[in-house]
Amino acid sequence: MKKTLSLLGLPLLLAGLVLATSSAEEKKADAAPAEDKTAQENAEKMVTAMKLKQWGWGTKTEKGLEKASIDSLVLAARMLLELPVIRPLEDAKVEVTKDKDTPEGTDTALPEAQEFKPEKEAAEILKRAREILRTDRDISAKKKGLYEAMITEVEKMEGETKRTIQGGPKAVQRNIGAGQTHTYRWNWVRHMGGLVNITSTVPVRLQVIQDAGHVVFCNAITTGGTCNFIPGGIGRPVLNQVTRMTVHVHAPHGRGTYVLGAQ
Repeated sequence: MKKTLSLLGLPLLLAGLVLATSSAEEKKADAAPAEDKTAQENAEKMVTAMKLKQWGWGTKTEKGLEKASIDSLVLAARMLLELPVIRPLEDAKVEVTKDKDTPEGTDTALPEAQEFKPEKEAAEILKRAREILRTDRDISAKKKGLYEAMITEVEKMEGETKRTIQGGPKAVQRNIGAGQTHTYRWNWVRHMGGLVNITSTVPVRLQVIQDAGHVVFCNAITTGGTCNFIPGGIGRPVLNQVTRMTVHVHAPHGRGTYVLGAQ
């Protein structure tokens, strides 16, 4: 079985991984408040970790696990355990629609939301890493010892997942059918910056729109990325002044699973 990644190559790969989708009004990094930077870092870390999980998971064949990477999985688990507590995205109203040319009989029921817990994902990922370590005969005894030590080290991490950050982040995980669109709507404080992040097992179109004036902050097909927005533009946020935000997640072709985060 060939490994798709090694730890030596990961820094270069991660440097170009996260797709930062366009924002109508971008803020300079050196002028962004500390909480904005933290939110961005957490969102990008979640996206990166879930992509690493996909790349390292591998596929079961008659010959065993193909295209799997222990390196990717261990790093993904570590990054997930560095995230703060992620609460369910419960305050958003959601509905499902389908393309006009979706075949008759296609299930259009809204898939049940699944709670996204970084520590649970990390445990599942490390379990897969041990499975690869146990079944891959191409790994030398010396490397097996090193991998075992890496996995054990991450398993012992207490993690940041016990730490709650007030105001965010939140996430939901859902299955999506081919041709389906899942639409989320919630109120956001006017002039207060926010972001949406997504990872998906299939390409999806992510649209983030301010209803007032139909301002499109993001419109991209991706399997993982972040989108920043400031409803109403830069100004002084007032808690009782809100604007409606709409987020569309559309699967043009295959069915898959996505994790949508917001903060």
